[in-house]
Amino acid sequence: MPSIPLAVFSNGPILLTCSVIVSTLALLRTLRKSSLLCTGSRLILARGSLVPAPPRDPFVWVRRDAARFQYPSLLHGSTLLQRGLTVMKAIRFIVGSAVLITVGSACSPDADQEFAAEEPVIPAGLPTLPEPQGDWEWLQSFDVDDEHWYEHREGTLHVEASGFTAEYASGISSSTGPQHARLRNPQGEGCVPEFTEETRCGGPFTPWGRPPVPNPDWPEGGYFTTIDIYLDGDWARGNPDRRFDFSSAINRAGDGSHHRDFLFNVGTDPDGAGSWTIGTSITHGRANSNPANPCPEPSDGRNSCRSPVTVSETGWYRFQHTFRPDEGDLTILMEVFAPDGEQVGAWTIYDIPMEGVGGEHYGWFSNQEIFDLAIDNSGKFFLER
Repeated sequence: MPSIPLAVFSNGPILLTCSVIVSTLALLRTLRKSSLLCTGSRLILARGSLVPAPPRDPFVWVRRDAARFQYPSLLHGSTLLQRGLTVMKAIRFIVGSAVLITVGSACSPDADQEFAAEEPVIPAGLPTLPEPQGDWEWLQSFDVDDEHWYEHREGTLHVEASGFTAEYASGISSSTGPQHARLRNPQGEGCVPEFTEETRCGGPFTPWGRPPVPNPDWPEGGYFTTIDIYLDGDWARGNPDRRFDFSSAINRAGDGSHHRDFLFNVGTDPDGAGSWTIGTSITHGRANSNPANPCPEPSDGRNSCRSPVTVSETGWYRFQHTFRPDEGDLTILMEVFAPDGEQVGAWTIYDIPMEGVGGEHYGWFSNQEIFDLAIDNSGKFFLER
């Protein structure tokens, strides 16, 4: 077990702090495998100088030049608890090898005392996504921009910071990093409550990091697409039967034209119970789909009925499509992971023979009735890397 030398200095008449200067790689090893034996409420990462800790909530702060980036974290007792990519993403913004870690604490060890590190308690959370490799893997966390997301049918995407005041899920932290995206539409011209089968609420789309042109090339071994979406139970309670459909579509071989959409159909409980129902189908919009449908299309051939699931916990959920061959046919595994990382739903759709399958087409909110719906971490990765 490694030990971390801690020097103690005064940061005012009451507060004592513990600090250590390490390289970036050493910092990663320390934070992923160890913890500082000092109770505390704040962790600060800075290059060159100390960044003042926020007065109340525990946050990770990173400063590069004049910019500031905020990362939620949690300190509990003597153990640093990481959430998702908090530390990893913070490190990306640090230029240089020297990093100062300062943990504001109520402990007062002797200046020359050393403490052995403990194994950290890592809280449950959504699985960490891999780093993109090669030209056509892609991850958009919205911490820098919204590249490769496009407006469609007046449905727009807007990057906002954690804590943003919104009509939906106001004040939430991003799934990871300092920023996430909000989806908006005019809430008029056919997109207003009460919603009917004629309602058309547009949403943005992404070609998964590629140019928005025909793509006939199936990647050997397959691929998966992923997106984090925030489901708010309190909002659902006051807004019954509000829906969105999210598709990950695929192209045909040969000309690379559109083949089919594979959709998560998601909606709040019609009776205002505060829950969300999640189903899967190849259709979208109120006229063609319903999240509560116990036997949505397709349900013939190798396919059978796929029952929806109901979730009530508020937080970030991960919606994932995995495209791969099975017995000569394209299969699509559709999964949903709860905020604690547990799988809450899994469905398989069997499609056409592989010789007719092209490459990925788009991710698209084909129906989006929730103004300011929050999303984060959209990406595409190959299964054989």
